[in-house]
Amino acid sequence: MTIPTSSQEIGRISPTRLRRLLSCPLRVAFDQTNRAGRRSGGNPAALAGTAVHRCIEALLRDRGQTLEEAWELTCRTMAKEGNDPTQAPSSRRAFSRLRRRLPALLELVDDAEWTEEPHIEEFLASSDGMFEGIPDLVLVGQRRLLVIDYKSGFVSDDGGVDEDYSDQLLLYAHLCVETFGIGSADAYLLSLREGLVPVDVSEEQRNKYVRRAIDEIRAFDQRVPGPQPAMPSEDTCRWCNHVCACDQVWDEIGRGQVLETWGGHALEGKLLDSPTMARNDLSAARIRVERGTVTGDVTISDIPRGPTGELSEGSRVRIVGLRQFRDDAQGLAWVDRKSRLLASP
Repeated sequence: MTIPTSSQEIGRISPTRLRRLLSCPLRVAFDQTNRAGRRSGGNPAALAGTAVHRCIEALLRDRGQTLEEAWELTCRTMAKEGNDPTQAPSSRRAFSRLRRRLPALLELVDDAEWTEEPHIEEFLASSDGMFEGIPDLVLVGQRRLLVIDYKSGFVSDDGGVDEDYSDQLLLYAHLCVETFGIGSADAYLLSLREGLVPVDVSEEQRNKYVRRAIDEIRAFDQRVPGPQPAMPSEDTCRWCNHVCACDQVWDEIGRGQVLETWGGHALEGKLLDSPTMARNDLSAARIRVERGTVTGDVTISDIPRGPTGELSEGSRVRIVGLRQFRDDAQGLAWVDRKSRLLASP
């Protein structure tokens, strides 16, 4: 259970990877050493969102088909690829929301101001070799351009547009301005929950974000080939695949700085005995907690067979994303698609 002690130069960076760099350089170093460990694309929660993206793309490329025809074809194609979006619980709801939001998008696309055909998921790269990205949709006119990105969920709260999404569009706008040679840019997020949400991608905001990005990239590269610093926080660690392996996070927990990052409990300790398997093919394990959001000896139930395959008495584990049984602090349960476990002998 150690962190990466080396790192590599960033190279050309995408919006997603750039967000990770700005929030925690160590997360990028982890990614560099775990490139083969990417999640599969079969998550039911993500299938409907993928279907929405592909359906919109199909409609924009062939305006002669109806939304229903494009959706049916998209779902059939994805099913043949092994990921049927109609099996996702949110599929019907996603289609209903798309039907409600699509007219506003098509109205933007059909505006006579645009002098070129829509640019749909085109790869863009900056001339300095630092940035790259694939915006969902770019519309180009003589005096301005418009960048649009699609999102399935909410994109804003009381504080305005989610910073991750606005940063993504700032970089897309930077790439588009350079690529198409037009200095004036606007941007929208098309949220199935909120409709078209404007994002400020003015020259001032673009330049501010790009300068910060360049500074962070150069700082990261200057530390190469050595280790990179961690920046533990609730927002950063909440979506990080490496949280179980990150010693800095667990050091923070050990000092009493408990990060509520996983929507549940987190613990590190030793197995008191080998896991016991129940008839439902789920197992339970007793763990003596050394540091975490609970103390003492706890029993964790409902653990799938996979995570416990190599565990035995004395194994050291780190687990996050556990739920508590009512008021029983010593009884915790595994949560499907949220809990994660890392073990060592």
